[in-house]
Amino acid sequence: MECNGKLPDSELFALCKRGQQRALGDLYHRYRVYVFHLSCRILHNPTEAEDLTQEVFLALWRSNFDPRRGSLKGYLTVLTRSRAIDRLRARGTATKFMERFQQTLVIEDCTNTLNDAMLEESCCTVRHALTQLPVRQRQVLEMAYFGGFSQAKIAVTTQTPLGTVKSWTRQGLSTLRQHLAAQVG
Repeated sequence: MECNGKLPDSELFALCKRGQQRALGDLYHRYRVYVFHLSCRILHNPTEAEDLTQEVFLALWRSNFDPRRGSLKGYLTVLTRSRAIDRLRARGTATKFMERFQQTLVIEDCTNTLNDAMLEESCCTVRHALTQLPVRQRQVLEMAYFGGFSQAKIAVTTQTPLGTVKSWTRQGLSTLRQHLAAQVG
């Protein structure tokens, strides 16, 4: 069956679920401007809004949207808003992390070899402590603190339930804290 832009959203989405890429294309052409403008209003960055628009339609292709529960436009609105907020949080997390990281690395005299040696030793200690964590705990901590990902984004990226990501983060930080305390004490 060939799709066209005259079919209702629910029928186009049903065709998408049956693997009809043309139906997704029709939905994309129908809602891309709406999703892009909504993304721009939230992100204030057209390039990032373009990326998010693509991400939203890819998520739609993979989704379990149920037209009986609401309109496709409403679903796209919620999906776009959620993903945009995740991106804003990631931006904020990355900025806060870099500010905290820079504050901890303030060295009054960069030529002071002792300070450099102490800093290198601390970095080695933290790197070693990270290697002692189970892979999943280390992965979520690295994604959060070095990649600036929110826990929700980590859950989506790793295809892991959000509660599990939160648990791994909490356990990883606790284990890391214990390991570092043992190194100092």
